[in-house]
Amino acid sequence: MLLRTPLACLALVVSSAAPPEPAATARGAEDATALVGGTVHTMLPGEAPRVATVLIEGEVVVAVGTDLELPAGCVRVDVSGKHVVPALIDGYVNFDTQHDLLYTLAGIGAVRDVGGDHVTLTHAKAPGARARALGPHLLTAGAVLDGDPPSSGSAVILRSPEMVDELVPILVDEGVDFLSIMPGLPADIHARIVAFAHEQTLDVWGPLLPALTLEQCAASGQDGLHFLDGLRPTTVGWEIVQPSAFRSAGQLLVDADMPLVPMMRASAVHLEDQATWPDVSSVLALLSPDYSVWWQNELNVRARALNAEAVERGTRMLQKRAAALKVLFDVGVRLIPGSGAAQPWLLPGRALHRELELWQAAGIPAADVLRAATYEAARSFGLDGQYGTIQSGAVASLIVANTDPSVDVRALTDIDRIVVRGRVLEGADLDDLLATVVATQDEKREAFNSVEEVQPPSVPADAVVVLSGLARTTSFGLRMRTERFVVARLVDGSLSFAGRVRYSPHVDGPREMLISQTLRDGKLQAAEILLKRGDVALRMECGWYANSWRMRRTAGKELLATESAPERPFVVDAGSVTTLLVLGQVDVRDRFPILTLHSGLEPEMANWALELDGAGQHQVRTHVGRLAFRFDQVGAPEIGLELIGQRVIETKLVESDAFGGPGVPLPVSKRRAIEERRAAAADAAAEAAARVDAGEPSDAQEPAESDGQDGG
Repeated sequence: MLLRTPLACLALVVSSAAPPEPAATARGAEDATALVGGTVHTMLPGEAPRVATVLIEGEVVVAVGTDLELPAGCVRVDVSGKHVVPALIDGYVNFDTQHDLLYTLAGIGAVRDVGGDHVTLTHAKAPGARARALGPHLLTAGAVLDGDPPSSGSAVILRSPEMVDELVPILVDEGVDFLSIMPGLPADIHARIVAFAHEQTLDVWGPLLPALTLEQCAASGQDGLHFLDGLRPTTVGWEIVQPSAFRSAGQLLVDADMPLVPMMRASAVHLEDQATWPDVSSVLALLSPDYSVWWQNELNVRARALNAEAVERGTRMLQKRAAALKVLFDVGVRLIPGSGAAQPWLLPGRALHRELELWQAAGIPAADVLRAATYEAARSFGLDGQYGTIQSGAVASLIVANTDPSVDVRALTDIDRIVVRGRVLEGADLDDLLATVVATQDEKREAFNSVEEVQPPSVPADAVVVLSGLARTTSFGLRMRTERFVVARLVDGSLSFAGRVRYSPHVDGPREMLISQTLRDGKLQAAEILLKRGDVALRMECGWYANSWRMRRTAGKELLATESAPERPFVVDAGSVTTLLVLGQVDVRDRFPILTLHSGLEPEMANWALELDGAGQHQVRTHVGRLAFRFDQVGAPEIGLELIGQRVIETKLVESDAFGGPGVPLPVSKRRAIEERRAAAADAAAEAAARVDAGEPSDAQEPAESDGQDGG
């Protein structure tokens, strides 16, 4: 949409930089390593921990035993007195490649991303990318599947069962590992998703949909459940619910063989004042500016509600959750730990350790908690034999802990060394990697604080510029991008809306987008978008020719795709102020087509609706949320607010110049409508003031009912 930042539009043609190679990994890939003398927890059913040797060749374990004959040249690593366990698996993350080393440093060998920007994630999960990043194995749904309106701007929006057959195969073709659903889906679309996924041998995971009962969900074939909330009786709150109430729900999950990711830490973190953490500065130092600003903003919001009464009430609810978790464990539900990282104050890596500690505190034996985070997670996610166990053929991603984690899971934070796909990282290596994380984020903060000049976009020499300006876009107080825009009248009378967008370097390195949209007789005639990063460029050229909208995408000189659509869009949305400028020329209407560009400049035709509110401001219902904006006297977009789920993105005009002319006037009919609404609002305010002066109650003094919509 308008203010969406194409964070990974170049993900298919540009790889991220890899961290420095630790000294301990300079060996050839096929060299053999033996971990000798440690107590090995294979996590295989029926196998007790025992002192044994783990022989590794390349990236895999080739043998586990007490009397192994080691090959010539094998590197012996003495781990006597230590405990060797499989690397952990995090069953619920919002993955970001910048957190790779944080997961690795915490001994996490695999993570399951529940959906985000599918192009970025597809690129990130490639084996080569994982190896270069020294990060965990990545399973991903690519993008979440949601109804209308969606909870995320990156969701695949499904408005009918037929759209499942149209859009979900795109994710399948990109090689997703499972499908992730969100609460906005209706029951009939959910049924079609499950049926389609099982045809493709894919699992479907997500929360219990409001459209379904737990019984219906269990019977539907949904393969896994996120969150405890769906198991609580709907008529009973967390404060008073009895643990026994979860027994029948747990039995339903057992009978349906449906695993559950309970997400205890995601609830507990809301009861803490993170500002009082003794290491809060060290935690924030591990994050880039976009995350640290987001987290601090969330902390400020929470602080206003974090009083003693709220903490006491929340603590009682958390205790109920813990008791429910223990009941589910006793019933035999397959519980899989997930951290929720990197949502605010859920630090990648650390958050999973805290999750496991909460399970242990709830009364689940440490050995079973460890089993859930290794063997059971691998079995539930299709990684059995690869991760979660130490056996011949498994990936050699291991933790060497100083004490026994099957007695106390806190031992998982006391790490002697880590093995990442056969690479042994000792204490000094781990320290170097941690220093690398801090140094990388310091560089991003320095780039974030730098001021970057943006040159105006070019226009034809014979064009007459009627308006120019500068706008900045922020989210959670963090600068995302800056744009210079120009509106010019061409010799044929057409209007050209052009912008040059510079993205903040802290987001994904220096990138620039050039965009132009041309209107002739009030209709979109053509558009061109050029996205550049270094020497790599993606281009989209489109226009109305022969009664169809033609589109052509290229990467450098390589043709990526040519496509067409039967209807002409009113605007092209690529994350630019030009979208607002063009929408200013669109009359109020219930439905109109737009062309939105996703990552990689992939096009999607969608429908928006435009109206004017009581103050004469533009209100747009988009295909992923809501958008509100207003113009100044010369037609420059004074402010724009976009709401997608819980996120608000704000664009503000910094400067504008109409060169002594009228700028870009809105259509006459729209100007009249705006004036009428503003006059009516002024009259109503004056009438209310007069009533107050006369001692009469005004509407403003009476309780107002809300429809739950934020008008922006």
